[in-house]
Amino acid sequence: MLDITQIGEAIRTWIESTTGLLCIYSDGMGARPKGPYLTLKIISADSLGEGESEATDLPDYTIDVEHSKIYEIQASINAFRGVPFQEISKLVDSLDHTLTDDHFTSAGLGIGKRSEARSINEVINKKWENRAQVDLFFHARSSSMENIEGIKQIEITNEINGSTAEITHPDIS
Repeated sequence: MLDITQIGEAIRTWIESTTGLLCIYSDGMGARPKGPYLTLKIISADSLGEGESEATDLPDYTIDVEHSKIYEIQASINAFRGVPFQEISKLVDSLDHTLTDDHFTSAGLGIGKRSEARSINEVINKKWENRAQVDLFFHARSSSMENIEGIKQIEITNEINGSTAEITHPDIS
């Protein structure tokens, strides 16, 4: 299962270390910071194709099944006040740096595609405010494990005469 909180923290940490500015989650709650800042919102997490499952038979006649899937996570980053387009450009430029790649790899994320950096000034509280925005796409693998009990007993019905027989696995009680 994807841990969206952990993914968001990895992205937020990178934003703050790259720009030197505060990054908050864009949930619409709380007061806006006074100076320049950035916001982060995880927009979507979509699976890419079918997942994989690998089964392992265990000595106790159960089966461990590991399921894994690749997801594409879309993150929207907005910068406000100051020179927001410059801050967004710093982030986009750093995506090609080895340390950025190492940061995301250690968090289990791969850097995917990105939108263009956009200057989208807007009116907030009846005043124009500088704002810039970019969408980034990351890839992450999700895995989960389940244990399935083996078949202990089956019942077979003869469709010709209606008789039934039960077969029990000899090693399972």
